[in-house]
Amino acid sequence: MLTKVSYTIDDFLKFKQRLGELGGFEFAHGLIWDKEAGKPVDEAIIEQILADDFDIDKFDFTQPFLTMPTQKHDRVVSNLLRILMSLLNGDDYFVYGQKTGVIRENDELGSFREPDVVVVETTKEQRNKYHKVENPCVVIEVLSKSTQRIDLGEKVLDYQELASVKSYLIVWQNKMQVVIYNRLDEKRWEEIIYDQAEQNILVPSLGIEIPMQEIYQKVDLNNA
Repeated sequence: MLTKVSYTIDDFLKFKQRLGELGGFEFAHGLIWDKEAGKPVDEAIIEQILADDFDIDKFDFTQPFLTMPTQKHDRVVSNLLRILMSLLNGDDYFVYGQKTGVIRENDELGSFREPDVVVVETTKEQRNKYHKVENPCVVIEVLSKSTQRIDLGEKVLDYQELASVKSYLIVWQNKMQVVIYNRLDEKRWEEIIYDQAEQNILVPSLGIEIPMQEIYQKVDLNNA
């Protein structure tokens, strides 16, 4: 059955702690989400993992809830990290990879997302008691078929609600395409679509341009 129970951030942290490095999960709107599947984890599975007698050595991992990122996804993320670290090689910004949580503003449940890439201003970085970033300036998600609805819908609104976010990039893994949302003012954003190999993605909030071809270096786009 699908999740209908509203969980707490402490439930989520217990869930994550018991699974260790297995899978990728987010906590949003009181639900525990399988990040790569783009959907909430089944309530029955959550209850098994949160149970007092949970034993990871006896857990049935054939259950379809641990969706792992593809090679394409990981290579695109690695390329983005390499490019950003090279372009932002001063002391002004720090670049974090996957597993760095970004807290949602004004959310009593303590919801947070885990973007594929997070950029923060080094001297201004703030974290809450759970070590989640409160003020990212740029967030990047690498899109897959399973996460498309969330990344292009709900997450756009989540990230745009964060006053510190100046740019949100969505990067496709199966084709050369990047969408960037740039903040114009408190309520207005511009959307720009890049889909040509020779283009550079302008990120005005960081004062850099990211070459499209470098994002997809060693990524096989012929095998969708």
